[in-house]
Amino acid sequence: KEIITSWTKDHEKIIFAITEQYTAKIRTQEKVIEKLESSNAFLENEQSRCQRDRLSLEIRCSALEKTLNARDKEQKKHYDEVMARAEAAEEELVASRLVAKDCKRNNEMLENKLTTLKDR
Repeated sequence: KEIITSWTKDHEKIIFAITEQYTAKIRTQEKVIEKLESSNAFLENEQSRCQRDRLSLEIRCSALEKTLNARDKEQKKHYDEVMARAEAAEEELVASRLVAKDCKRNNEMLENKLTTLKDR
């Protein structure tokens, strides 16, 4: 009977020690789980914020692309207008030079005729 009592006490001590060990492990795991859940909540909030920022930046980027396209069209239109005015000015200059050349030729002819009339 003493052996059984001793064995029972030893058995209870072992069960108590194992229970304490498992309880400590459970507490440690619960703390790890709490930290992981907290981290997950933070990361979910961060992910939501990043998605909102990304969407906002996509919208802004699209708006900027439209603005740039509009400015490019405006610049091209302005460039085309300037080039058309430059071509027109060049054509006027060529025409003006031709008129001046014709006038000089006519003046020379008139001067020659005048000289011829004076010499007679």
